[in-house]
Amino acid sequence: MPHKTTNGKWETDVTWRVGAKSGRYRETYNTRKAAQEAEDRVRVSLADGTFIPPDERKLSETISFRDFVMNKYLPWSQVQHSEGHHRRAKGIIDSHLMEEFGNVDLSAIRRADIEAYKLKRAESTYKMPNWYNSKQTTPATVNREIACLGSIFTLAVDWDLLEYSPVTKVKQLKEEKKPPHLLSKEEVHTLLEQAEGVRKVVMAIAAYAGLRRGEIERLQWKDISHDTITVRAKKTNDTRKVPLNPVLAQILNDNKTLTFSGLVVVFVPQRIAKGVRLHQLRHTFCSHCFMAGIDARTIQKWMGHSSLNTTLRYAHVSPDHERDSMQRLNYG
Repeated sequence: MPHKTTNGKWETDVTWRVGAKSGRYRETYNTRKAAQEAEDRVRVSLADGTFIPPDERKLSETISFRDFVMNKYLPWSQVQHSEGHHRRAKGIIDSHLMEEFGNVDLSAIRRADIEAYKLKRAESTYKMPNWYNSKQTTPATVNREIACLGSIFTLAVDWDLLEYSPVTKVKQLKEEKKPPHLLSKEEVHTLLEQAEGVRKVVMAIAAYAGLRRGEIERLQWKDISHDTITVRAKKTNDTRKVPLNPVLAQILNDNKTLTFSGLVVVFVPQRIAKGVRLHQLRHTFCSHCFMAGIDARTIQKWMGHSSLNTTLRYAHVSPDHERDSMQRLNYG
């Protein structure tokens, strides 16, 4: 039966015996359900005689990392994950993972290989075409790549192609927590004043309603009433409603003659200004809602977060707001 470890994970523990060989199957999973399912698979394979001791597994019985990713993982990811998540995963796979593991048999990849890859990437640098100097690859970038590997191998385990994932016990690198730059009201106002057309509409929706880029791209005029924006999920029938801010309502009304179908973004880059990305306006919306005194549960609903903790991570307040808030504290 799985047991909980000191770090909150769940570890399997199954004693196995095949002929004169014996051992213990011990792997760590994020949830009790995943650990229990892994134990059940091992027990079934022991019962029906299909369990193969780790040192006897033939590499020819599996497929290459490249074949599994291209023919199984990516098609699954496209259906299972959001468009943005799938696009980021494919980018990591194409840019880094295929070069390192593409021609290796899936079952031949061990934890030591993942650790070596992690170290190599942590020590690497990168350079954009218009940069003069190279920059160090950040721990956050490496962690995202390891997480992508973990997703790939977890699927291989779930589909009974592997007995265990070599990524399970690989620890992430420590990341330096840097809160995103919080745009002031004046900065947002300036950005919107300098924009026009589709670009202005998209930026205003992100800043005044907190929608994600993909959600903005899927909006249609019929989703916008005189007082509400209806946000529709891509792969389900779920919706959420965000009140229509008067400033945003005016910007939308001024741009209804634009020649595009609904609010489909034809060309709005991720980086909308120097040092400012479109998604940053979503963070700004969340933070300024907090500073305006709106309760966390309401903001969570508007942001479309399944967890309140996610909403709280998004929220940052300006130093001026902190000082003003402290000045209001009075026991008299």
